[in-house]
Amino acid sequence: MSANNQALNKKYRSAAKRVGDIERQLEVVSKRRLAELLKQSKAHRLNAFDDADLLPNEKNELRKSILSNGYGPKWQVFAWRPAALLRRGTQSVSDLLRGFYVATIVVPVGYVLFAAWSNTGQLIVISSPMTVDWQMPNGEILRRTVPAGESLVLLKRYDGSFVVRKWYAQEGYATAKVNVANDR
Repeated sequence: MSANNQALNKKYRSAAKRVGDIERQLEVVSKRRLAELLKQSKAHRLNAFDDADLLPNEKNELRKSILSNGYGPKWQVFAWRPAALLRRGTQSVSDLLRGFYVATIVVPVGYVLFAAWSNTGQLIVISSPMTVDWQMPNGEILRRTVPAGESLVLLKRYDGSFVVRKWYAQEGYATAKVNVANDR
């Protein structure tokens, strides 16, 4: 049995050595093919991206070479290339316009939506008659009784107090401060 094991181990070692040799040969072929492709145009490199001779590492290098602009680091802003300067200029203008749109449209609309949301109350129905001092739209304060079953709008203010609003047809919205018991 040990002779069989030794023979199998010898075959496994031999196969592993052949696999290692083949992998090294594939790496050499892949690097050689990458070097050939890097000398060619971006369009040709893009067409050769699915080349079967390239291993994943070399495909990654090829992808990087296609994506690079070829001009060097980004900090070389002052290099005199009119097309690049024009491109940067139009990009800067579009960035400024985008910021202008946000500042003049999105921010005010967001503020108006927030104001509308924060001033929207909850509709409640009064379960028993309630006498309240209403402040009318003209500033006058009137004591009126709200009958049971009447609908009012309840608003919570920023300071934690509560206000009810009621619409009077001839006069507008009247408001009154109330105490609200939390039954939860």
